[in-house]
Amino acid sequence: MTVTSVTRQGIIDFLFQEARLLDEWNLLAWADLFTEDATYLIPPIGEPDASHSRRYFMCMTADRDSKNVQNGY
Repeated sequence: MTVTSVTRQGIIDFLFQEARLLDEWNLLAWADLFTEDATYLIPPIGEPDASHSRRYFMCMTADRDSKNVQNGY
């Protein structure tokens, strides 16, 4: 396992890269930023504390083999 040091500038650069990919709607490249076991959940607009078991959430997972981005709930 390789240990990489994280710097403040590295975090800032990562966040700007992530924002750029989302602005460009480049979801496959954006999904590649996450680990294989990552899931991205978005609560319903206007209900930031909504329970994912009772309210619809859009989730995105990255399938590393086929590079598919899947939407679901």
